[in-house]
Amino acid sequence: MPDTEYHIITMAKVASASFSAELKATGAAVKHYHSLTKLKMLLGEDKNVIIITGIREFVARNISYFFKPLRITSLMIWTNIVL
Repeated sequence: MPDTEYHIITMAKVASASFSAELKATGAAVKHYHSLTKLKMLLGEDKNVIIITGIREFVARNISYFFKPLRITSLMIWTNIVL
């Protein structure tokens, strides 16, 4: 589908970056958003688009979202110790 645009619209922490990377690897035109406003705008357009949205069991998603800043902080501390 050469004229098709793929739009990935999800909340955070549901593997949407994985969807995006896989589609981009095939050469597809992919746009990635975390906005319901963008979804509303796309639904109102008269274009050939495919909208992909992901969901995740809410407890696992919230646990992952909670620990993300801790992983970043740990990486920054470890990097400073190594350097």
